[in-house]
Amino acid sequence: MTEKEKEQAEADPIQGANMNIEEVEKLIAEIGINSTEIALDTDALRKALVTISEEIGIWAKRAGVKYGDKDEDRWWEYPPSPPDTKTGRLVIKKLNDVWGIHIEATFAVPEYWNGNNFVGWRNPFNEEAFAQSMAWTVSLEDAGRFGLEHATKNIFAFLQDYCEELKTRHLRYADLRQKMEKIKGAFSSSSDVME
Repeated sequence: MTEKEKEQAEADPIQGANMNIEEVEKLIAEIGINSTEIALDTDALRKALVTISEEIGIWAKRAGVKYGDKDEDRWWEYPPSPPDTKTGRLVIKKLNDVWGIHIEATFAVPEYWNGNNFVGWRNPFNEEAFAQSMAWTVSLEDAGRFGLEHATKNIFAFLQDYCEELKTRHLRYADLRQKMEKIKGAFSSSSDVME
């Protein structure tokens, strides 16, 4: 480095870092563009998920069937925030009197084998975890980007499982309905005999 370059580096630290002002301006512009695109993508993603939630909410309200994702492979862990680990999953339920798809999160550690025995909660999303304020529900409208990302990755498989749950319940209720119709029919027949 020449004496003139040393003087210039001391006078202008950006130049001294081998950057010219045009490079800095270009870098700042790229940061601005990428930040804006992330915000736009997140807004669009949230809007799409909320629309899906509202549509599913119409049918979930009619069925009255609450459903939490049982597939632990689709549960996600939020980035570490020691000492607490937070797990999330999708759920269909009523939140603030509105049926839809939501995110449940919990600090209750899912059950695992520690080499000697099982530790943690068999179901970290159970009523006890909610009662102890270790678990809570968040609407997709209020969810953070990390939750939205995982909701998007898991939503199709989750909805397939929900549909299977509805089919199973439908068959069970249809069977019960037929049995009740037979019993009801027996009462109708016996009242005809009594007249």
